[in-house]
Amino acid sequence: MKPGILPALMLAWLSATAGQLLAQNATWIAPGNGTWNNNANWSPATFPNGVNASATLGNATTASSTITLGQVITLGALQIDDNHNNSITSSSPSHQLVFDAGTANATFTITNAIGNGSHSISSPIVLNSNLVVTQGSSGTLSISGNRTGTGGFTKEGSGMMQFTGNSTYTGATAINDGRLRSWTAGGLPGGVGSPVVAIGDGLGVADSAVLELRGSMGVPNAIAVNVASDGRLEQFNYIHVRLLSAAGTGEIRLNTSVGNSLEFLGSGAAYDSTFAGQITGGMTTTGVPDPNPAPTPSSRINKTGTSTLTLSGANSYLSRTFISNGAINAASNTALGSSLTNQGTYVYSSGSLQVSNNVTLAEPLFLNGTGFGGNGALRSLSGNNTLSGPLAFGWSGTGVPAAPTAVSVDAGSTLTVSGSITGSANATKLGNGTLRLTGSNTYSGATSVNGGTLQLASSGTAIAGSSLTVNSGGTLLLGASNQISNSSNLTLAGGTFSTGPGYSEQLGTLTLSANSTISLGAGVHNLMFGASNLALWSPTAILSIAGWLGDPMGGTAGRIFFGSNASGLTLDQLSRVEFIGPGYTGAQLLATGELVPMAVPEAETVFSAALLLTVILWRERGRLRRLLRAPIPHP
Repeated sequence: MKPGILPALMLAWLSATAGQLLAQNATWIAPGNGTWNNNANWSPATFPNGVNASATLGNATTASSTITLGQVITLGALQIDDNHNNSITSSSPSHQLVFDAGTANATFTITNAIGNGSHSISSPIVLNSNLVVTQGSSGTLSISGNRTGTGGFTKEGSGMMQFTGNSTYTGATAINDGRLRSWTAGGLPGGVGSPVVAIGDGLGVADSAVLELRGSMGVPNAIAVNVASDGRLEQFNYIHVRLLSAAGTGEIRLNTSVGNSLEFLGSGAAYDSTFAGQITGGMTTTGVPDPNPAPTPSSRINKTGTSTLTLSGANSYLSRTFISNGAINAASNTALGSSLTNQGTYVYSSGSLQVSNNVTLAEPLFLNGTGFGGNGALRSLSGNNTLSGPLAFGWSGTGVPAAPTAVSVDAGSTLTVSGSITGSANATKLGNGTLRLTGSNTYSGATSVNGGTLQLASSGTAIAGSSLTVNSGGTLLLGASNQISNSSNLTLAGGTFSTGPGYSEQLGTLTLSANSTISLGAGVHNLMFGASNLALWSPTAILSIAGWLGDPMGGTAGRIFFGSNASGLTLDQLSRVEFIGPGYTGAQLLATGELVPMAVPEAETVFSAALLLTVILWRERGRLRRLLRAPIPHP
């Protein structure tokens, strides 16, 4: 080894570890106020400062005291056990308290062997290491200095701890035990990309780890939370809590005062989350549901980001729910909280309420628009789901006009709406699944079926609007008789109208704009349209009639009528009607208005006629020959 290399290496090592080598483990011995960086206040007589340095406060003070940092102080461990209150402050904003334990966790421990003082730190705090705070005092630990650094924060112990000031440290936050109260909007590190705040570790009893939010949070302060089985997120009076996402099985407790809101604003798949715990509390409106999104006279839950929030727990919250963007997936019967008639869930044009997991929701629902991603303001993702509460197609509030509404049911899923449907907006059925309407409905907008099946099985009127359209890929299926208003006009635009096993129906006129099918059931029933000779039929469209039974004098099972006489369809319209099955071609209207096929001669009749013609021609062959040879007379 070359001369000088070894001393240089030793110097470098000493420089790198100087903080650890010089770190002091010292106890505060001053009886009252004092300066941290005064050796006389410590035993041994060197103030603790350095990576892994340890400081102990307590026992020596005779009254509440303030310890002032006169410079930057670095510690790996801080312990306090004192019946008196101890405050750590700084003489300058640049005099920070740095927690640094190298590769280990820094610790801040408060015990109560001597007493239960309330302690505080107002100095700026830098977390170079993860800091574990164990609060074992019945007093309150207050941290008001701003918190920065690359480390994280973990709270242990059953005692109360509170944050004021702002936190911008980039490590994770965990409340494993006790209560952490955040008084300011930025009390915890927030914003897109910030680590998830863990509330509870799943090891304690219910509600033994609590994050209490007492400061209204701006959009940049929003946090993502995971609330474990022993955790609770608690909202204080008159504040707005903003979350990027929520997961876990614990509790989110809304305040019961007016003017509160809980907003889920995370956007993108990264903030899709499932909360299987309980959302409780909140405040109800008075009287009828209030569509205005203002916080008063009640509290509310807002879903504003483009992520999907799945709620699968037993929720009992009283607040209204507004979905203005993204989706809420209701995966339990009480996912949307209380189903009081003066509550409700309101879906904006860019939002969606999704249902799954064979749920039955009694919540009043108000729908607007085509939904998040154009997939329906209401969407059934999977399972056989039921909506038993009232439903409105189109709602309006302050700055919110009523809009045409889409309901989507995915393939393999069935959505049954047994509650009554009101409103005046147009409604469109999307998706390849089945939407069943079994309630008595009064909504007056037009109805379109763009995919899957719309089944009508109401004890009253399922479709009360003036028009109904079945597009390509869609099926309108009767599940009972007399489901459609007699004045509702039907347009077949490539879809199928099925009478099921054979249910009767009376409608307005029929318009045909693309190749479509009417499928009749085997039971005896009548399908009665108004005279449609003035309705527009595409010159290239064919109307196929399937399942018809009978003869040209009339049907014997399903019968179709257009008006009450033979003029209910034009000859051109009749030329585009095709009965499916052997033995018939074309179509005609009887004097009663009944649509029937035209007869085709049976095969035996055709053969006999051909044979007879052959015999006649053979017998008259001579005469025919003479006639063909005779000269043609000239005029």
